Amino acid sequence: MKLPDVAALDILKRIKPADYAKLSQSFDPKIFGMSMAVILSFYLLIFFYVFLNANNTIEALEAKMDSYTLSFEEIGSHDFLITHNNHSTSHNTTHMESAQALPDMVENSPMGPLPIIRKKDGLTSFRAFQPSFEMANIHKKPAIAFIIKDFGLSEKTSQSILDLLPEGISLVLSPYSTMLDDWITKAHEKNLELWAQLPVESIQLKNHDTGPLTVMKKTNFSKNLKVFHRIISNSIGSVGITSYSDIIMNQPESPLEKIIGESYERGLGYLELNPEAPDYFTKIAFQNNAPLIKADLEVFRPTGKNNSFETLEQIAINKGYAVAVLPAYPDIIKHLAIWIEKVGKIDYTLVPVSAIYDIPLHLNNEGHDIPVSGGLKKSDMVMPEESAHHGTVTHH
Repeated sequence: MKLPDVAALDILKRIKPADYAKLSQSFDPKIFGMSMAVILSFYLLIFFYVFLNANNTIEALEAKMDSYTLSFEEIGSHDFLITHNNHSTSHNTTHMESAQALPDMVENSPMGPLPIIRKKDGLTSFRAFQPSFEMANIHKKPAIAFIIKDFGLSEKTSQSILDLLPEGISLVLSPYSTMLDDWITKAHEKNLELWAQLPVESIQLKNHDTGPLTVMKKTNFSKNLKVFHRIISNSIGSVGITSYSDIIMNQPESPLEKIIGESYERGLGYLELNPEAPDYFTKIAFQNNAPLIKADLEVFRPTGKNNSFETLEQIAINKGYAVAVLPAYPDIIKHLAIWIEKVGKIDYTLVPVSAIYDIPLHLNNEGHDIPVSGGLKKSDMVMPEESAHHGTVTHH
């Protein structure tokens, strides 16, 4: 038997008998019972209301919720989940419409529209989507090309890139962006160059999950090819593909070697993001007479001996040009905007990455017979069915 608490007994001793009498007189069992009945009735009414209206409530909530169609497709070594909002336009349909704006420069495939070289004049995506830039005075000041990774992955950061940075910047379009069409359109409206990111297996990134759209060395090549096709199909409007590769992919018969070969056949350029990568793909580029560009430095900080704007400036001065890769960090974006205003516009020429392919040829040949982009002309945007009504269309 549990004994009463000592403190409780002490309190009871202090209550006088007269107080007990007053407490017993103030308690009315009838009033207490009526109060409990009112409370119980209130809760019963709520219960019956919810029960009777449950179906209508569920239907109303379901009507307000976005519905999704889910489909699964095995890609690479992963199961890739594709989510389409039924209230929005189909992603592939939107790309097909934009791709048709360049007649005869896409072909249909199970993955969607794929870029091809236009047969009648050899126009490539690398040239068609290359922003306008001035080459005439390129020998007067060192040229610097900045490319920012993961464009479209963060809505806030991507919008700040568009708001803070001027023309001449290049962007790596993330394949995992949920608004690919919107970001491609916005970048083109600001005359910013786009490259399609192709994640590949690498030593440095072995402890990082690069997602289902990653080219893996030991994966069946047909699956790696599906990854490549999906990425370039979703990135129509890019000048080429870009990867961060190392010894894993810089080998004979590697998946990336074959993919770069096909990308050249489709009129796309290739940009190597790893400044330390072996120059293994130079032979492929030479055989295809196609663009191969390699980054000179990854920039993480404004000042310092390594990976800084100061280091980049020295490289550009020594070579005459340089390519810098920047992460899409808010602070780095702000530092870049400040550097461009205070230093870049004064002492250097800001160019898109694709221009780096032309600069050495221009400097060696004093600018003669070098193909320089003037950007897409209005006539290039004629829809295929419209060209029949407008006669012959002239393209640059």
